[in-house]
Amino acid sequence: MKALKGVLPHIMIILSGIFMVFLVLDTYNPTINFVGNSVSVYLLWAFCILSIINSAIVSAANRKEKRRKMKQ
Repeated sequence: MKALKGVLPHIMIILSGIFMVFLVLDTYNPTINFVGNSVSVYLLWAFCILSIINSAIVSAANRKEKRRKMKQ
């Protein structure tokens, strides 16, 4: 469980980056059509941004906890 807790935020950052690349590619080349309509574009951007923020917060908390345990 600890390994998953430590790796999951990094996986979410990578997936969010991939989704953002898909959105940019879809903007420059609409024939690829990664994203079908405008509503899903806004929802996907919101997901990506919130995932990055969430992952950064969890990663910082994990590092803080690890440092606290190392000092003891």
